[in-house]
Amino acid sequence: MPRRLLLLGAGPAHAQVLAAFAREPLVGAELALLSADPHLVHAARVPAFVAGRLPAAACRNDTAALAAAAGATWVRGRVAAVDAAARRVTLADGAELEADLVSVDEPAGADIAALEGAREHALALQPAERFVTLFDGLVDLAARKPVDVVVVGFGAAAVETTLALAQRLAPRGDERARIALVAGADGLLPGWPAAALAEVQRLLARARITVFREPCAALRADAAVLASGARLACDAALLALPPRPAAWLASSGLALADDGQPAVTPTLQSTSHPDWFAPGAAAEAAAAALTLQLRRAAAAAAGPLPPVKIRPPALRWLRCGQGRALAVWRRGVLAGLAAGAWCDRLDRLSFERAGIAPGVARAGAAAGAAATRSAGS
Repeated sequence: MPRRLLLLGAGPAHAQVLAAFAREPLVGAELALLSADPHLVHAARVPAFVAGRLPAAACRNDTAALAAAAGATWVRGRVAAVDAAARRVTLADGAELEADLVSVDEPAGADIAALEGAREHALALQPAERFVTLFDGLVDLAARKPVDVVVVGFGAAAVETTLALAQRLAPRGDERARIALVAGADGLLPGWPAAALAEVQRLLARARITVFREPCAALRADAAVLASGARLACDAALLALPPRPAAWLASSGLALADDGQPAVTPTLQSTSHPDWFAPGAAAEAAAAALTLQLRRAAAAAAGPLPPVKIRPPALRWLRCGQGRALAVWRRGVLAGLAAGAWCDRLDRLSFERAGIAPGVARAGAAAGAAATRSAGS
């Protein structure tokens, strides 16, 4: 009897796992993908979408088509609870899924509860599908009247989004859109070299983006309230805080790492439940290794899994708008159009690795629709 392998979540590693299974089918297992969204959104392409350089479709892969091309059944649903010991997943509608092997790559969501008023008044970068779907509403608002936009967050995603917003809403530095970035006390880019920070500060100033280095205490219908009590005019707020792990992980029984994600051994198996897998902190960089381990685990007679070596990317990227990017390797920094072209090429290759050929997608979409219906029946 074939083993049942469940891919829990449509994160970046699972997108590449599915694409790999589409190219070379998985042998010895029945495969299923559980996710809530109809699209897999490539987060690295979102800044170009925000800036207006890419349409939304260029950020997405079709979930059902990709699952079908990989020989998987797509189960559309949200996780309510997980029993790691029983390898059982309970969905929000009460349905239950059981598997012999489970791999976890659930895209993290915004920690909306961490900021008062965020649930009512902010559009969060995560989940990415919701952000891409709703973002055009902000563009429409800015086309009708001058707007004050406040981005709350820090790190590369927050900076990239803010610079992209300036390119989209105020391309000539005009006053139709006034943009502020509330980065908090930790600064814009914690852990990045001083040369990269200096370049980012120059770009933000050039784009007339005001940076506040104190925390945001609350969001209101027309204002962002800072920790000092100062109020910033705010017609639209974007939440770009570091994402939080899926809430169900805390009660799943799985051992968790410091970041709240499943703790894994060098074999990418859970430290507490060896039938559970996860890409670990390396995330997308671990996709090829995760694919290999899942193939091995699907072969029930394969024996203990060997450890795998994962090399995180040596380069860090920050997309700066106007086709420019900033690349950091160790302490060296390269910025400008050449870095932007290089970054765009790598993003495109990564997107293509996580997708499928158009002909396969068309065939997979029909098969995927049928597989989804049968899964929900």
